[in-house]
Amino acid sequence: MHIICREDATTAFFSHSNDGELLVDGNSYALTNPVVDIGNNRITYTYSVSVSPVSGTGINLELRGLELVLDKKSNIPLSKGVHKLPVFRGKFLGTNNGGVIESCGTSMGADFSLYIPDVSVEVYQNNSVGCTGFSNVFAYLRLTSATGGDDFINEYRPLAIFDESIYTLPSGYKLREDNPLTNSAHYYNLGTPSSNTPITEYTIQDNAVNLPLNEVVVPSAESSGVYTVAYRTFEPDCDQGYTTLPFGTTTMFTSDLYYQDLLEEPGVIIDYFASQNLSNTIRLRDYYNLPFSVSPNEVQEGYERTTDWPVQFCNNAVGFFYSIGNPWVALELDAADESTILIGAKDQAGNVIPDEDITFYGPINPRSGKPSHMLVRMRDTRIAAQTCITIYPIAEYRVCENDISQNINLISSWSCDTFPLEGTSYDETTELLAVNSITDSRCFIVPVWCY
Repeated sequence: MHIICREDATTAFFSHSNDGELLVDGNSYALTNPVVDIGNNRITYTYSVSVSPVSGTGINLELRGLELVLDKKSNIPLSKGVHKLPVFRGKFLGTNNGGVIESCGTSMGADFSLYIPDVSVEVYQNNSVGCTGFSNVFAYLRLTSATGGDDFINEYRPLAIFDESIYTLPSGYKLREDNPLTNSAHYYNLGTPSSNTPITEYTIQDNAVNLPLNEVVVPSAESSGVYTVAYRTFEPDCDQGYTTLPFGTTTMFTSDLYYQDLLEEPGVIIDYFASQNLSNTIRLRDYYNLPFSVSPNEVQEGYERTTDWPVQFCNNAVGFFYSIGNPWVALELDAADESTILIGAKDQAGNVIPDEDITFYGPINPRSGKPSHMLVRMRDTRIAAQTCITIYPIAEYRVCENDISQNINLISSWSCDTFPLEGTSYDETTELLAVNSITDSRCFIVPVWCY
């Protein structure tokens, strides 16, 4: 019996899988170990069996259970796309009394196409963490269909699936469980942020994270490029004595990814780094500590009861992505200064900064009955790299005397998503009065707030 596959190539794409059974007028013969012949762009799989002689007409020939399987993709020398296999058919042959091979009937078969899609898996070995980017890609899967459209409409046919990720937490960092995208430390999406989905199952032991990826949905080959991207989110671990690192400091940690390529060997787990002959070391670059400078008007002369003066806050970073968010400025009076009363501030457009963005704290000034010090928040303000903004603190003077100098301590920084002296720890006036200086408060660790 011949099974002929004209593939316009010189490599056998199919291999014998399950033995078949040839029935000749009810007598059974096993079909095993075909002879494969390749020539003239035709590949022939020949199963030879010795059968008892039969003669006459109406001989019943039946084939059962025979299976050929398509080889794995890496053994098929065809590029991504649709490849026509114009003849894929089988026919029965036998030897007549004269020893001549004759056909035992018309060949049976059909034309079909072989789809070769493309799948790629990647781990990003360069990651960063900072206010504007705390999510790190640890698994990236890209599928490209053979046809450029949906290869199998209304069918789900994944080409690869993730198994698990195992990695060590970088020193000084912990998982960010409350990340604002999904409120989970790990999540994935199907190529768009709108499809962000949490990954909830993982364990941590001795700083090693074991993350099963059975929750991650991978797409079918439905178009010219579909994706699954998986992320993990880190933040500084204040409880472990995190120290603000110089801008751009790199911390190394290890990470592994395991997956299955269903076009190769389903059920076989692939170690990504071992298969690529790569080191499993990941680089995490810390961009929290953006460089900035504050330039006050160092000497402010006052000729009236009320005055204001400029304080310029500049982002000195270089790079489009390095913007500073939520800058703030604190002004603290000397203990002996009972003449100066801080009362508010204006933004660079001359608008009065609202009361909810100004907090008075510290010891009471007996002349005003208010706390002496003032914190000015520039809430929802982002300062682009190589850009400055200006605010104007406002002060009143009491018991004015000529040629008297008073010093004001100016402290400033910025934050990712919170400010000092905010939250339930500072919701009572008595708690604010107890803060003699913002630099002594637990809320002051530049620029990451650790409580």
